[in-house]
Parts: sequence; structure tokens; C-alpha cells
Amino acid sequence: MRRSARSNALRELELARLVKKVRNGVCQVNPMLAGYTSPTDALAAVKAMPKADRLDNKNYVANYHKAVAAYQD
Repeated sequence: MRRSARSNALRELELARLVKKVRNGVCQVNPMLAGYTSPTDALAAVKAMPKADRLDNKNYVANYHKAVAAYQD
């Protein structure tokens, strides 16, 4: 995979809030998608998230479209 294709794919994942760039070469998966050793750990991680970053936010799709539009401008 070419570097430009990889960068574009990661950017799309970031705009969708599926991953977050920690630093160059390191991304963190959204806590709602990550694997956990117990349901308690998963629930704690999701509760610690800002509501705007949650994938079950009622404005998730609208926020994604806004992020894409803002990036393209």
C-alpha cells in the first residue's frame, strides 16, 4: 500500500472518529470499538469518553459530514 493511500485511509478513519492519532505512526482505536478483557472495563472506557466522540451519539453522522466538509474546504 502506498503511503499516500494509507494516509488518506487513516484521515477518513479520524474524521469518522474511529481512530485518534496519538503521534506520527501511532493511532488509538475508538474505545467503543476496542477489545477489553471484561465488560466492566469496556463500560468504564466508554463512560470516560466525551459524549461527542461516542459512536452512538445521535449527531454522529451529521458531525462526520461536517468534519469531511471542513476538511475538504
